[in-house]
Amino acid sequence: MKKFYTISILSIFILIFTACSGVENKNHFYSAENIYESWLYFNDWRDIKSCREFINRLENFRPEKFSSYPELKEVTKNQLEQCLSYSRILLVLMENPEENKLEIEKALEQIDFLMLSYLRNVNFALDDTHQKIFTYFIWFFATILVGGAILIYLNILEIKRRDKIIFDSEQFLHHSMEVQESERKRISRELHDTVAQSLKYVSLLAENLEDKEAAKKNHTDPKSEYRKYQNALL
Repeated sequence: MKKFYTISILSIFILIFTACSGVENKNHFYSAENIYESWLYFNDWRDIKSCREFINRLENFRPEKFSSYPELKEVTKNQLEQCLSYSRILLVLMENPEENKLEIEKALEQIDFLMLSYLRNVNFALDDTHQKIFTYFIWFFATILVGGAILIYLNILEIKRRDKIIFDSEQFLHHSMEVQESERKRISRELHDTVAQSLKYVSLLAENLEDKEAAKKNHTDPKSEYRKYQNALL
């Protein structure tokens, strides 16, 4: 039971961690989406206002959101810094668009390239996060199933243990009853034999007494016999 409770507590911690990760990732991808929308807006209009808005979004973005991926964090930081640098240059060039047309196109190409690279990293992080969330949920449900199976197994063992105790108790009681019955029969036989011997002894004593009484009756006194004989002669 204790193991099952421990597993359940771990499952709850995993669920809480997953929920917290989901909130953090939601904020992160919301910021990334803002940059992406601002970039699309800039590509549609390509004016100073849209460029300033794009620069503002880049300045407010925090690449620390990639803290779960140290290698991506550094790469993303460099990409956004370069993108911000080209965007500031582009903002200056756009003050004279006709004169700086070629430089503007080159800057736009660099920004497009950096943004595409950045979005690939975001997509990788998103896929990896989804995979982690999916894995967490798989582990969560698997933990519940395994915990339930362990609990059922422990209950089965407990039932078997109790059944064995009951069976052993019944066997012991049955054996005790057999021993008591055997002892009762033995005592009964001994009492029967003792009584029979006593009765036989009493019978022998009675017969002996009867023989003695008969012997006394049949015994004649010599003096009495002599007197009877003398009287007969006279």
